[in-house]
Amino acid sequence: LVGCVQEWCNGGELTRELLEVPPLEAYAILEQQFLPLLSALGYVHDLGYIHRDIKPANILLHEHGGGTLWKLSDFGLLKDQRAEQLTRSGTIVGTFHYISPEQFEESKHVDKRTDIYSMGVVLYQLLLGRVPFTAKMPKLAVQIMEQSVSFPPSFPQALREVLEKALAKSPQDRYETCVLFKQALQDALGQSNDLQVLPQEDWESSSKQNLPTAYTATTLQFQEQNKVWSMLVKGILLLAALLFLGVGGIEIW
Repeated sequence: LVGCVQEWCNGGELTRELLEVPPLEAYAILEQQFLPLLSALGYVHDLGYIHRDIKPANILLHEHGGGTLWKLSDFGLLKDQRAEQLTRSGTIVGTFHYISPEQFEESKHVDKRTDIYSMGVVLYQLLLGRVPFTAKMPKLAVQIMEQSVSFPPSFPQALREVLEKALAKSPQDRYETCVLFKQALQDALGQSNDLQVLPQEDWESSSKQNLPTAYTATTLQFQEQNKVWSMLVKGILLLAALLFLGVGGIEIW
């Protein structure tokens, strides 16, 4: 495999969107974008694959026809349940704040419910402005594997039940499929869409204090600049290698 051509998405990553969308607006986008994204993930699962790295940075936004589509991307850690297991035993793959408890223990034998957990983390962050657990490693691993998810007193009970099931510590206690997750969320939104998750000032305070360092605007700008420099360095190294090997008859004027 030399490379992979991917569809161009003009809206950037969901990471930036999370920094800007207050929770009341999150209700509106859940039905329009998050629910279809669950359907897309369910299709991936039906094909026999597990993503293993679902996070806002791997959800791309594309503005088209007056609306915005969310598209799941970056299948670099994809697991084919039908193929020979290539992940080394004891290996942890994924992004720490979004991976499931079992993924911390063993990424080789996880099933589709690990993706459902990660989608639950994204949903939690959309509604509350922060991820469920915000410590640094190794304390973060202990929180994810042992600590219960917390909610503010004003959080709608129907949505709380959906999130508690999606973020259950044991895979057996989570939704078995994305179809079941989607249906439960649809039902909860029908009961909760006229309620406020958090007062605006509380949400702003929560999001600023508890978002992982990787998701601050300053760091995002730095990450984008770092990607550009990384691409330039890789290009220079590739050109040097081609010149050294005498490949392709390259001439420099």
